[in-house]
This record gives sequence, structure tokens and C-alpha cells, in this order.
Amino acid sequence: MKKIIKIPLIILVIASMGTSVFAYSDTSNSIFIDSINELSELKIINGFEDDTFRPKNNLTRAEASKLLSLCMGFTDKNYQNTARPSQFSDCDQNHWAYKYIDFLTGVGIIDGFEDRTFRPNENMTFAQFIKMAVASLGKDGYILEAEKNSGYPSGYIETAKKYGFISGMDISDFNSYINREQASKVLDNTIDMPLKDIVSLTVIDENHNMEVQKISVTSDGTNKNFPLKTLKDMILSDDRTNTGYYTKESPIDVSDAFYAYCTIEKISDEEYTIKPDFALFNTDGSMYHTEEPFTVVNDKFTELDENKKYYMMFEKQESKWYLSNYAVNENDTWE
Repeated sequence: MKKIIKIPLIILVIASMGTSVFAYSDTSNSIFIDSINELSELKIINGFEDDTFRPKNNLTRAEASKLLSLCMGFTDKNYQNTARPSQFSDCDQNHWAYKYIDFLTGVGIIDGFEDRTFRPNENMTFAQFIKMAVASLGKDGYILEAEKNSGYPSGYIETAKKYGFISGMDISDFNSYINREQASKVLDNTIDMPLKDIVSLTVIDENHNMEVQKISVTSDGTNKNFPLKTLKDMILSDDRTNTGYYTKESPIDVSDAFYAYCTIEKISDEEYTIKPDFALFNTDGSMYHTEEPFTVVNDKFTELDENKKYYMMFEKQESKWYLSNYAVNENDTWE
């Protein structure tokens, strides 16, 4: 009796493993099967009606556009308000991939060829697909480094090598066509990459003038003020908002320096009561919303007036906050 009971149980386990590990009838020998299965579970890729994935088939430019769009959160709902007339002479709105191509064009991932064609049915090269993957993580991130490092194609290829977009792959010719299993591996690497962005922080020079400083921000899991997500995080959580520049903790409590647009509410001896206009800014560019007054020591500047608008920097010394620098707007407005 025990043997009779065990046999169907074993069959059930094997069947269960088969549906999750080998989603397609022709991928069991693929060296990138894990990536194919991962993207299938995330509903980024799918196979054909005959239950095949055709891993060795070349990837067309239209197919590549669909894959990247889905990784970046494309849905018919979020696209419907941005749809435009065709940007390319060879890809009108009747093409099955038009909406994906138009979506990527709108967010600056693709721009087609000089003759205003997109050539959706042509095969995609490694170099082309790598550029799209690098660009998918934000125009102010990895793409800036790629453009600075000689641009397309070599700058994007070197950036992809440096950060791991093509880790686990042996590519001898970047002008050769990329197939469906290889594209799956690139995308699997890409969606696990930390997003990278550039934020602006207004600083104050020694002459009390304001100037904008650009700060590169990448999430490594340690900076709680910038919970930048990976594309995979966004897919799993169905949350595409990446407003990671806001912190729930006041820099007064957790930082050593910060900035604020503010007025001076009260001056008494060396102490000033400061009233923020709307926020406090960490030196990494993150923002804490508040209008609550706080007290600082000013032992440097005697020319400041109550109720005048300033942009100020504060630094902590021996557990006290000191006014470190300031800038003033003569028009009493920051607009």
C-alpha cells in the first residue's frame, strides 16, 4: 500500500517542478534558462502558441521594444494618454508593436535611424540592445557615463561591462544579432541593477551666492534617504514611483549639515529662531518637508535681518547647530 501511495505523490511533485522550471518545451537545454524562467514569471516575456520559446531565434527590433517597455512598466492604461501619431515612416499605428515603440520613443530610449525609419522587423544587434538596456535605467544615470565615454556603441558597451549588464555572457562580436535567450539574460541582469539618478542641490559659495550642484545617486541599500528601486522591485511591488528624494527623518535629528529656504523669526544674543519655508535639504539632495521653527547659533554674521528671506546652510558642532553660510534674494522670493 505504501508503494501505491508514493507513486502518484512523486508524479505530482515532478509535474509541479516541470511547470515552474521548464515553462517551455524547448528551453531545458538553454544556458540562460534561469533568466528565461525569471522573466516569464514576471510576465516580461512569453512564448508562442505551440508552447515553445524558440531561444535561438534572433530578436527583432519590435520584439526588443516590447520587452524593454514591459520592464519599464508599460501598460495600456499608462500609455493611453501619451500615444502620438507615428514618428517613423515604416511603423504606423497598425503595427503590433507600435505602442511599445512609441512608448520608448517618448521616454528617450530609442530614436530610430536618420532616414526616419525604425525598421521594426530587422534583427537587433547586441550593441543596439545593450544601449536600450543601459538607457532603460534612467536618462540621468548610466547613460550619462556611456555618453561621456565616447557614446554609442563603445561607451555603452564599456558601461555595460563595468556595471554588470552583460555579466555571465561571452560576447565576441557586439555587431552580431542577439537571440531571444541572450536578450533574456541581458534583461535579467538589467532589472536587478540599482537605478542611478542625478539630483540637484543648491549650495552657497564663499560670496553668499547660490549655485546648483549635481549629485549622482545610486542605491546600494545603505542610503535610507534614497530608496531608489530596481526595475524588478518595481515590477514585483507594482509601484513605479521612484520618489526617493524624501526622507521621513529630519536632518536636525540625524545629519551633520543641511540647507533651508527660510526666514529668521527671532534674534536674541547669538541665537536665531529659524522658520523653514517648506523643507530642509540634506547635503545628499534629499528633502524633509517641514515648516517647524528650530534654533541655531550665529556667531559669524551680524548683517542678517528678521523676516527676510534667506537660503542658509547649517552645520552641527558639539551637538549644537550653527549658521554656516547664507544667501539672500533681494526680491524676497524664490520663484
